[in-house]
Amino acid sequence: MSVAVKVLSFIVLLGGLVFFHELGHFLAAKFFKVKVLRFSLGFGPRLWGFKRGETEYQIAALPLGGYVKMLGEDPTAPLPPEDRGRGFAEQKPHRRAIIAFAGPAVNLLLPPVVYFLMNLTPQLEAPALVGAVLPNEPAEAAGVQPGDRVIAVDGVSTPSYEQMREEIEHRPGKSFDIVVQRAGEQKTLHVTATDDTETTLLETTRKGRIGVMVGKIPSYVGVVPGSRAAQGGVNTFDRIVSVNGQSLASVAELKLALKAAGNAAITVGVIRGETVDLKTSSISTAQPLTLTIPAGEGPTGLEHRTSTSERCRRIRRRTQRVCGRATRSSRWTACRSRQARASGGCFRARSG
Repeated sequence: MSVAVKVLSFIVLLGGLVFFHELGHFLAAKFFKVKVLRFSLGFGPRLWGFKRGETEYQIAALPLGGYVKMLGEDPTAPLPPEDRGRGFAEQKPHRRAIIAFAGPAVNLLLPPVVYFLMNLTPQLEAPALVGAVLPNEPAEAAGVQPGDRVIAVDGVSTPSYEQMREEIEHRPGKSFDIVVQRAGEQKTLHVTATDDTETTLLETTRKGRIGVMVGKIPSYVGVVPGSRAAQGGVNTFDRIVSVNGQSLASVAELKLALKAAGNAAITVGVIRGETVDLKTSSISTAQPLTLTIPAGEGPTGLEHRTSTSERCRRIRRRTQRVCGRATRSSRWTACRSRQARASGGCFRARSG
């Protein structure tokens, strides 16, 4: 996100908060018949505005604030005879207090009202459909496959992916059954969730995970030196998009294709040199290469390159095992610092 977009977003957000804040003062003043001279969003020279009745409405040049100007705010200034009794300073103390507090009160009431209105609209939730199964995770060991639809977790119905995730997170380190629908049939699988600890400035929470994702994991690979894949010219950070002419879209599909190919020679389509423009988020993709992994005994030597978030999650789990779970002792802090230096920035990535 560019600096200009960030600044504009900040101005729009602040402008909305200021508008409702000043609207509270304005409405309270109008309720008590206090004369409002000007309702302004922003300070400084007027950019645009109009006058309706006795009040001038305007947008000013400096958007960092706003104000409501009422008659008689200065108790020493004389009031026109026709406006006697309509000045702010002439009002009884409880009325002045209500007018002054109305702005902050509207800001306090605004978030729950906006949240309530947002939730009145229909919410589209993703179904509990497994898009990808992470390698070496409990779901893979239990036999969960991409395309499975999880219809129950430990006897609790899970019509959406979010409900499935919440049910699993509430069972850290526990073993339970999940019911999946696969090819029109229901299967019951037994799985043991991991026990992940997440520590923030406010609290430490435990969450269970089994290693499934709603989306598909791109098939970026690492290559074992001297392996069949290395002999065929495959490089680490290549993305394999086809095996023996079959198009691939995920790591799970790649694993199935390699398993089916066995020890025979394999023709793979490889995309190499993908770059991402961080300013526009556009992906510049090189032309696919066609490579042949020679036949031979044993594995091909391809490894899935784990994403940064997955890699960091494993490092944090290892840190918890090495350093313990005490979050306030200086000994734990020092141990965590050593682990952070060895992690290549994972702890910084978590908070960034």
